[in-house]
Amino acid sequence: MYRFAFDLGTNSLGWAVYQLDSDIKPAALARIGVRIFPNGRDPQSKESNAAGRRIPRGARRRQDRNLGRRERLLDGLISSGLLPPDAEARARVFATNPYEARARAAREQVSLEQLGRALWHMSKHRGFKSNRRADKDADENGKIATASSALLERLR
Repeated sequence: MYRFAFDLGTNSLGWAVYQLDSDIKPAALARIGVRIFPNGRDPQSKESNAAGRRIPRGARRRQDRNLGRRERLLDGLISSGLLPPDAEARARVFATNPYEARARAAREQVSLEQLGRALWHMSKHRGFKSNRRADKDADENGKIATASSALLERLR
C-alpha cells in the first residue's frame, strides 16, 4: 500500500510516494520528485504573461456592466411610466434634444416622457470630468504660482 504527498507551490509541484506498513504508517520512501514551472512572467520585461489578456477582458466586463445598467434602467423607466413601452414611440422621445429636456426638467415641470429622456441621457453620460488638463494649462501663470514666487521674493 502507498500514500502520495504533494507540495503545491507558486512555481513548483513537489511530490513523494511513501510505502506503508501493515499499521498504515510510512515505512519507506519509494519515490520523490519536483516539477518546476515558469513563473508566468516575461523574462526581459518582468511583466505578467496574463496582462495581455487581462486588459481586454476588463474592457469587455466594463462594457457588459454598462450595457446591463442601461438595460435595467430602461426597464425601470418603462415600468414607471417615464418612457413609452412601444419601441417606435420611444424612438420619437429619444429623437428629441436631450440637453433641452434636461434644462427644461431642471427649471420647470415637464411631461413624464421628457423627464425619462433627461434621466436616460444622464445615465449615459455619468461620471466626472477631470480637471487635470486645466491644471497643466495654468502652468506658471496661475494664482498659486504667482503668489508663491512673490512670497519667495519677499523672503529674500
